[in-house]
Amino acid sequence: MYKFNNKYVIFCVESSAFNNDISMNGGHYIIATSINNNDIDIINPRKDKYEIMTITIDKLILCTKNYGSWRILINN
Repeated sequence: MYKFNNKYVIFCVESSAFNNDISMNGGHYIIATSINNNDIDIINPRKDKYEIMTITIDKLILCTKNYGSWRILINN
């Protein structure tokens, strides 16, 4: 497992691709915490709660491609 040098990496993802729901539009932010081979551990902030989940690198690329794959690095 590789922990990011920074504490968090925040990605803007396409809501419809991330949630597999074509009725959604716009962007959504997720927080990547670590990477292990082809899997990325993330925190998905939601209204009034958050969920910790793992997604594949392929899914992350799919979800960020229309949003320029930009990210914000937060130092420790």
